[in-house]
Amino acid sequence: ELKHPDFEPQELPDAGEAFLAKLRSETAELPMKSVLTLQGKVLDTQGRPISGARVTRGQEWGIMGLEEGATVETDAEGKFQFPRLAAGKMLVAAEASGFAPELQPAELRPGVRPLEFKLGTPKTIRGQVLDLTDRPLSGVQVRANEWRQFRYPDWKSKTDAEGRFVISNAPPDEVKFDFSKAGFMSVRMFALPPSDSEHRINLGPSLRLHGK
Repeated sequence: ELKHPDFEPQELPDAGEAFLAKLRSETAELPMKSVLTLQGKVLDTQGRPISGARVTRGQEWGIMGLEEGATVETDAEGKFQFPRLAAGKMLVAAEASGFAPELQPAELRPGVRPLEFKLGTPKTIRGQVLDLTDRPLSGVQVRANEWRQFRYPDWKSKTDAEGRFVISNAPPDEVKFDFSKAGFMSVRMFALPPSDSEHRINLGPSLRLHGK
């Protein structure tokens, strides 16, 4: 394997006689793909830097945040960078305490300009999960599934004793959530927009099949 700090690792080809002959004559060529740095900054709507914001990169279709080094934090000047990335399309998100999150599709290529995020005022999504008789359900798993047709953000919580949950750093548009609890049928991709009022979500009992 060939390694260089400015390029992706490259596996050596099979060492056949033709390739070995080129190596001996110093005429062998092994193309390597260069690695790039994705950089940018996170600001508030007044253009002031946000220190300690979390910036996460993912695939073009969404962000899972599972890859090592997929999340970094901004410095005192609101700047961030992801070094040693291969060129290509990706999705990048920024979030910070007291601000609404933001998403940007990006294409990393030589000479690309740094990204710039401007985070605005957060909104609130609140709801109550009930059974079909309107009895509150505690301990329901609440998880964000999709926002703006992308898999993000990875918000997880549980309903309290009254079946309630609150998302206090929500964006200004709707987020789709999944709701699940043992003994009940799950509800998936339930769209919840920010609102001053409380959303109500009802879960029905799990189906039970009986037979002989």
